Order: sequence, then structure tokens, then C-alpha cells
Amino acid sequence: MSDYYKVLGVGRDASAEEIKKAYRKLAVKHHPDKNQGDKASEEKFKEISHAYEILSDPGKRTQYDQFGEAAFQYGSGSPFHDPFDIFREVFSSAGGFGDIFEGIFGFGSGGRGSSGRGRDLEYSINLSFLDAANGFEKEIKVRRYEKCSACEGTGAKPGTGRGTCPGCGGTGHIRQSGGFFSISRLCSSCGGSGKIIKDPCADCGGNGRKEVTRKVKINIPPGVDNETRVKLSGEGEAGPHGGPNGDLYVLVSVAEHEVFSRREYDVYSLLLVPYTCLVFGSEVEVPIVYGNANLVIPAGTPSGHIFRLKNEGIKRIDGRGKGDHFVKVETNIPKNLNSKQKKLLKEFESTFEKPEKTGAKKNKAGLADKFKQAFKG
Repeated sequence: MSDYYKVLGVGRDASAEEIKKAYRKLAVKHHPDKNQGDKASEEKFKEISHAYEILSDPGKRTQYDQFGEAAFQYGSGSPFHDPFDIFREVFSSAGGFGDIFEGIFGFGSGGRGSSGRGRDLEYSINLSFLDAANGFEKEIKVRRYEKCSACEGTGAKPGTGRGTCPGCGGTGHIRQSGGFFSISRLCSSCGGSGKIIKDPCADCGGNGRKEVTRKVKINIPPGVDNETRVKLSGEGEAGPHGGPNGDLYVLVSVAEHEVFSRREYDVYSLLLVPYTCLVFGSEVEVPIVYGNANLVIPAGTPSGHIFRLKNEGIKRIDGRGKGDHFVKVETNIPKNLNSKQKKLLKEFESTFEKPEKTGAKKNKAGLADKFKQAFKG
């Protein structure tokens, strides 16, 4: 697996501007139009583009820092956009500097990055705490452009087809010399498709796509948390002129639970027990995310003690085991005692020696010291 920070030559604490600056420098150096026929440079260009796409997006960067590349491996196919699209977007937004590259690489008319790929879509979903921990399947409705069934996405009237564009000879691009760069511009006659439509399809008006509402089944893996993005490859919009579909990203929000709280994959809960359970010891059944577990409380356990139930937390999204479950036990002080209970407690209290005043002061001071030590730092 690649370390995206090392790929761009930046530290893990690099700012967004530092990441963009590093990408620009490497992208110009390894751009395929500057290194024609050099497969190594082409692969390096793809690698730095992929790294920049993740690290330039705050949400994706957070997921990468937490889960590594595993956060982007759900769904089939590559989770990345066309590296030429990324290159064009970065340099087209670079002011005057971007204008120079617009002239060299042909961004003004779409450039080499216009691959005809469909637009990515995003869908937000709210999950309960337990649904997020266990995984979730649901069928959702998505409004998107799909390939016209009448013309099969060609945009031409069925039976007529499309002809070769005379402007570019069917390549979709017009190349010109630009010093050591090879300038590639989209053909303005055909929009980069290489084909022209003489008789457009009546169903889609020659667009090749129609907007429809489609039911899509989403599968949320176990262990997702707030702001996790799950990718469904090919479930975005259809590309123009029969181009490939974009992707659908599902943005997850997780509700709080009345018993459990979460920190990454570890779970925390509070268990109230009778005073006698702590004094004499006990074995109790406690609720955990995936059912129940037995907890052994030794005799003499102080109130506020935290027990660790190893591997009883939330399943990791990368499939590598589970977190832990931490149970804090506290005594449940009864509010309404009957006369018999009060009498017994008084008898129990009388069995203890009452501390001297000086001793009480020492004990009080010692308790204060313990609190200071517990909350130090």
C-alpha cells in the first residue's frame, strides 16, 4: 500500500495549501503530455493524482488517517477519478498560473481530462447506533441521468447511427504543437465524442440520456461512524455519448445510543449495581453491542471501577477484529429504606471503629491528595 503523504513528499501535518503546492510541482513534472511514451511517468502521474484527491478532501483525509486505504475499498473498481480531471481542476483554479496551463493543455475546451465519465452523486443516510455497528442494507431512490434505452445512449434516431466527425476525423481531439508539450483540445464540432448526429433520437432529443428515479440497494458495512463515506461504483450518472457511469457516495450520520457511547471502535457503558455486589463480589450479565456478556465483579471492588471486556467492542470497518467494551460500575444507593433495612445498616455501621479527630483530618487530607493525583494533568 502507498503512503499518500510520502507520494506527495509532505508531512502528515501538511496544510491544504502545502499539499496542493506539492501536487502542482509533481503533476507538471510527470504529466504524460510532457513525457510521451514514458510509462513510469504516466503511472507516477496517476499515483500523485490519487494521493492528492484523498488528501485535498478534508473528509477523505480524515478517513485515510484513521483507516488507511481500507476506507476506500468498499465497492468494486477504482475509487479515484480520472487523474486528468484532477489536473485540470487544480490548474484551472490557479488564477494566472492556471491560464498558462489552459493554453498549453487545452483546458478551455475541456482538455484531455474530459473522458465522458458521468457525474458522481451523494446521498445522506441516518443510522441508529446499532445499525452502524452491525451493518445495514436498504433500498433508496436516486434521481439521476441514465442511458437512453431507445437509442442505447448514442443520441441518434434508432436505425440511423452516428457519423464520423469531419473536424477531428473521429478522434474527438485536435492536437497542436506547443513547444515540448503536445497540446490536445476537444473538438468543438463533436464535443469530444468523435461522432456527429444527423438525425437525433426523439426520446432524448439527441442527448443520449434521460433523467429517471431509480431504486438502488445500498450495503453499509459494519463499523461505520459519523461522516464515513461508502462508495457504490457505477451507481452515479451515465456519461454523455454512452460514456461510463459515475459513482454514488453514501454519507453516513450515526445517532447517539441511550446506553452505549463510542470512541473509534471502543464502546463505553455504565452499570449500576447494589452496594453488596461490590462488597461481596458478584457475576452479572451486561449488555454489549452484539448481545450480552458475563462480568465478574471481585469482592471489594470500589465504586467507579472500570472493567475491560476485550474484543467486545465494534467491528472494525477493515475487518480486522473488534474494539473493546469498557464497563464502569457504580453502586446504586437506595433512596427509600424500610425500618428493618435501616436497623441492619445501623448495626453494620456500629461494627466499625470510629476514627479519632486527628485521624479523620489525616484521612481527609489523604483523600484530597488522591483527588489531586487522579486529576493531575
